[in-house]
Amino acid sequence: MPLAALTLLALCCNASDTRRLFRKRVASDAVPERAAPLDAEREWKVWNSTAPAVIPHPAASTRCRWTTLTPPPTPTLPPPTNGSICLRATDDLLCDAILRDHYWSECADLPALYALSASGAASGGLFLDVGANIGACSMHMLLSSEAPVVAFEPGANNLFYATSSFLRLGESLPEALGRLTLYPLAVGSSNSSSSLFSAIGNAGHSVIGQQPTLYAPRGHEKAQPIIVRTLDDVLWPRSERARPPQPIALMKLDVEGYECHALRGMKEILQKGVIHLIKIEVFDYGLRAQGCSGIELQQTLTAHGFTLVLAPADGNAPSPDALSRHAQHPPTVLHSAAPYNLYCFRSSASNQHQTDRWWANRDRPAGVRQWAMRDRRRRLSGVNGI
Repeated sequence: MPLAALTLLALCCNASDTRRLFRKRVASDAVPERAAPLDAEREWKVWNSTAPAVIPHPAASTRCRWTTLTPPPTPTLPPPTNGSICLRATDDLLCDAILRDHYWSECADLPALYALSASGAASGGLFLDVGANIGACSMHMLLSSEAPVVAFEPGANNLFYATSSFLRLGESLPEALGRLTLYPLAVGSSNSSSSLFSAIGNAGHSVIGQQPTLYAPRGHEKAQPIIVRTLDDVLWPRSERARPPQPIALMKLDVEGYECHALRGMKEILQKGVIHLIKIEVFDYGLRAQGCSGIELQQTLTAHGFTLVLAPADGNAPSPDALSRHAQHPPTVLHSAAPYNLYCFRSSASNQHQTDRWWANRDRPAGVRQWAMRDRRRRLSGVNGI
């Protein structure tokens, strides 16, 4: 029985069920011990929001350390709602920071960036969280905005913590959970399988297919089998390409050096110009471990029509005017601070505007958000063996 099949069991849902079901259920602090196999190793399903993800062989320390997630307010936006987040019980860089600050600093600028982008996009543009980890930024956006959130996280360990948080969110804010779609997948350049290696004490540094040592001084946890899919095939399958893909107001892309692979797997979506704004980490050491580089990543983004701006070190997103006036970051230059984040926005977007108009004028009673909660799930929740 393939271990990869066991890893994804708790993410199964009925492919023929076109409705989004939410059952009130208390997220357990303990990890479920048993899981039945899927039919095939390459089969996967979108998370069905009824139970936490299962870890096949959980460590004794695997349980939720609950704390309050308190997103900081964003000027000009409504105040955010607080929620609960499930953290690792053992020492971990990201979890310890959230326990101390009650939010993860890398998420603080996302509501402003989404608002900046969505103001010029079709109503209901998606927020993509590619490399969701324990779900801190997805939770942040669900609590701080009305964005439809599409999250990608392949590792069973991270998925247990993320789904536990999402379930508890649904108990108090079912509307927020209804805006979430979670894929148990890595986003890559091809449809394949691989392994995920998490640094001990810093599971935020989880690397696909490689075990670089510089940022893992204590070594790595046991490899987790994962499934890799292209973003094109998940969000815009060939059978649906008679119509444009839905606008993506903001994509957060932070996959520990796998960014070049991820971009190669979304060429069709990028060429349609529907991604308005990207926040991306440039991690040259990690990129080189994956056969790419920071320069190549930046040049790939500019080749797709994006202008690059260095993200502020204080984590505060600039205003639209400030962003347009901000000095562009040269694609052939690496910043002295490594890793660093870039804001990538389109200076010319005729295809983007055409697609936005198509979605804005589409006949649907409750708007794009209704499609995001119903039609997207009908099309994508049963994708198997891509």
